[in-house]
Amino acid sequence: EWDGNIWNWIDKGYPVKKYATVKARDLWECIIESAWASAEPGVVFLERANKESNSWYFNPLNGTNPCGEQPLPDHGVCLLGHINLSRFAHGPIGKAKVDWDGIARTVRAAVRFLDDVIDYTPYHLKKNEENQKSERRIGMGTLGLGEMLIRLGKRYGRDSQWFVDELYRFIALEAYKASIDIAE
Repeated sequence: EWDGNIWNWIDKGYPVKKYATVKARDLWECIIESAWASAEPGVVFLERANKESNSWYFNPLNGTNPCGEQPLPDHGVCLLGHINLSRFAHGPIGKAKVDWDGIARTVRAAVRFLDDVIDYTPYHLKKNEENQKSERRIGMGTLGLGEMLIRLGKRYGRDSQWFVDELYRFIALEAYKASIDIAE
């Protein structure tokens, strides 16, 4: 009955055996050394990912895709797309303005496109198809943030952190609105 989730195991009343106590720093160094030695891109904390996931209550995350980019549930499908932010900074370098309407249109089109990909994908496993078509999980990333900041005349770091927060909040809200429109 082990499903990879220690909390489910404990909730079912099964015992957890403690074999040893180790220093957190030693364990962390072992994990990082192993990740480095096997060319892994990083470390994923699934408990944290599930707390921030909007599917935690019906389809919990239990691993990542092979590149470690996308936390996924059992038989989850990694469907990622990206928009190029540098295309939405118009005007002279250092004084460009953000084309917010263009970003909104592109995000909405990207969500529609990725949702269509779900229906046209030739799934090799029936469980992958069932999971993806019932959940319709997509991931939309970005590229070109650095170039956008240069065009806007904003330094990367503290000078741009409020703008970056506003930008990604805008993108997320537009993506959610597009998802709601599709669901309706």
